[in-house]
Parts: sequence; structure tokens; C-alpha cells
Amino acid sequence: MKKCILFFLCLIPFTNQAKEKTNVFIDAPINVCWHNGLQYSEGALIKQFDWLYECAARHENEQNGVLIWVKIDNEGYRVIKPKKNTIRVN
Repeated sequence: MKKCILFFLCLIPFTNQAKEKTNVFIDAPINVCWHNGLQYSEGALIKQFDWLYECAARHENEQNGVLIWVKIDNEGYRVIKPKKNTIRVN
């Protein structure tokens, strides 16, 4: 049985794998803001319709949360929309 396996392995053509190089890229999730098909990192500023927007964390207390475009007022503070009065019933 061993002779048969060895004979079969000898019939398989071997390619020269030393010349072929393969590159492996690992895509790690990157937190960026998108605008017009371009990626912007945290802290980037854009001006649109006389408003200034900053690429910042969705929640100010998060270090590595989701980044979004946040509207900035003239003093440099976030413009926070008032929350709607809702009632949750469980």
C-alpha cells in the first residue's frame, strides 16, 4: 500500500513555488468619516453650507467608537439636537 501512495505522489507535477510570492493583506476595521468618496480621520474639518463639521466620535465619552460628522458652532462646541420626549413601555 505504501508503494502505491508513493507512486501516486510521484505522478503529481510539482510547480516551482519558490518564485511565486503571495502577499497577504489583513483588513482591520478603520474608523473614518466619509465625504464625497474620501476618507477623513478623526479631527478632520470640512465646511459645507456655511456650517463647520468635525469628524468625531458619535458619543463624546467613547475612545474608539463610531466616527460621524458632527456640526460645530462658532465657538467650537458641538451642536446637540434636543432629544424628543418619548416614553418607553416594557
